[in-house]
Amino acid sequence: MIYRNENSKDKRFSLLPEDFNSLIKQNLLESIDLPIENLESNFLVKGRIYPEELLLRFSLIEKGRLKCHNFTGSIDYDKEAGDIIDRTQNIMEALASMMMEFLEEQGDIDMPLDWHEYSFDDRKIFLMYSTENDALEEEAKLLLGEEEAEAPDSTPEEFLGHDFFKEAEEKFKSNIH
Repeated sequence: MIYRNENSKDKRFSLLPEDFNSLIKQNLLESIDLPIENLESNFLVKGRIYPEELLLRFSLIEKGRLKCHNFTGSIDYDKEAGDIIDRTQNIMEALASMMMEFLEEQGDIDMPLDWHEYSFDDRKIFLMYSTENDALEEEAKLLLGEEEAEAPDSTPEEFLGHDFFKEAEEKFKSNIH
């Protein structure tokens, strides 16, 4: 996953927890009608938390194809603000809109291939589209011995003991459009 903020270049990141990714996926599947067969297995959600940036990616993988449709969003993040769930929801809504537009036009639409800034709910969100298959890229790196596969860091200290999932689930459910 490509970071946008240059300050993230040499910084460690934490992956969004799988339970949280599943909650985002479940929320999207319940709230919007995506015209994709076997969406449950062909739709992936991943995210990263950097000290100054939050990244979220929705990936659509068509069965039998190597190419993947990735919709990635980035937003500035300040852990002192304590609004990671709100910022995640902003990105989630922007990416859902981008993905729906792509699917409605059956891919016959210009997508931003590098970071483009958009105003969404009075926040600056950056979006981009790509077609790389992260799973294949990770396997290639391992086979070539270039670098280790993406592994999660430990849970950030500010999230320890925080009922992150309950708070997120309540906010997501209350904001389904």
